[in-house]
Parts: sequence; structure tokens; C-alpha cells
Amino acid sequence: MSKSITPEWDSLNHLMLLTEVEKQFNIKFTASDTVKIKSVKDIEAILKGKGL
Repeated sequence: MSKSITPEWDSLNHLMLLTEVEKQFNIKFTASDTVKIKSVKDIEAILKGKGL
């Protein structure tokens, strides 16, 4: 999820992905979470931390 790996990746795509994850899991990421998330593993770790 970065421009170096996926050239068309940008901040809008990042927010769209996180918004969809929030909808699917009925959660809200904090601003801090949003900045920290750099990979799917980061998302998984945050979801696990939220008991999901």
C-alpha cells in the first residue's frame, strides 16, 4: 500500500480502503491508526487489538 509498490496508490485510495474496512467491521480508526497503517498486516494488527 505504497507508491513504491503500487504506483497508482495515493492518500485517497488509502482513505477509501480504511473507510471500507471501518464499514465492514463496524469500527473507527483513530487519526493515529490512519497514519500508522502502511500495510495489510498493520490493519490486521489493529483489528486484532480491537478484538476482531
